[in-house]
Amino acid sequence: AHFDDQCSMKDGVRDCPFSGSRMFETTNAWTALAHFSAYKALGDNKALEKSSNDLSKLMDWCAIDPTNCNWVLAQPSIIYQHTKEPILLEFLKKQANSLLSSKPSNDAMLVAIESRELSLLYQILKDQKLLTAA
Repeated sequence: AHFDDQCSMKDGVRDCPFSGSRMFETTNAWTALAHFSAYKALGDNKALEKSSNDLSKLMDWCAIDPTNCNWVLAQPSIIYQHTKEPILLEFLKKQANSLLSSKPSNDAMLVAIESRELSLLYQILKDQKLLTAA
């Protein structure tokens, strides 16, 4: 987790634990959800701050190429349903457009992820296109 903290730049090359094979920029979606869950369970505002920081890193990464984040939208969608953060809503709107304009996957697991995300996004955005695509 915490890709930017764990993967340093050395001589213009990204150096990550596990040779980068289990280290992804989008991992912050999972740590954001974990910290948010800890906040909900414990009421610890530091956990909420960590969640927000991880979401910020995720949004920065996704802004470069939104299609890189088409399979990590459930986590921010779940968090948004509780926080109603406007910046997170704008992120989800952009990502919904990316997901809708991307060719659906042929992989069964990824199709399931896409369908769940489209359903969650529909609950938030109330756009019938999302529900139809799901």
